[in-house]
Amino acid sequence: MNKNEILDFISDSGIENIQEINYKNDLFVIKFQYVFDKYEINAAKASADGECSKENEEDTWYSKYYLPFLNDLSLDNVDAALEDCIDEFGIKAKSIVHEVKDRNCGYSDCLAVFSEANKEFDINKIAKDIKF
Repeated sequence: MNKNEILDFISDSGIENIQEINYKNDLFVIKFQYVFDKYEINAAKASADGECSKENEEDTWYSKYYLPFLNDLSLDNVDAALEDCIDEFGIKAKSIVHEVKDRNCGYSDCLAVFSEANKEFDINKIAKDIKF
């Protein structure tokens, strides 16, 4: 498993601020941010506008429509990037994507763990161990 190849491969997926976490030698653990581009932000706004009037219900607009759209988008795109890694390198990969809670936040915090295809690991335990 070549860590640099994995990083190069996923770096074209809206993934930024990658930080490698030393955990175990047979696991490659990274924290990163999925950063929303202007098209994704505009799509979230348009979707929320179609569902709710921002003028009358601003809190509902953000909490029920805008932020969930961004959360779904980041989860889908991170999952797709990891699936592409699995297909490209024949490895195992799992992720955790934190929900965006701040309406001014332009990213989701994420954790990904990569291993050889036959290696078992518990991403939730890893997340707890590194206080993610």
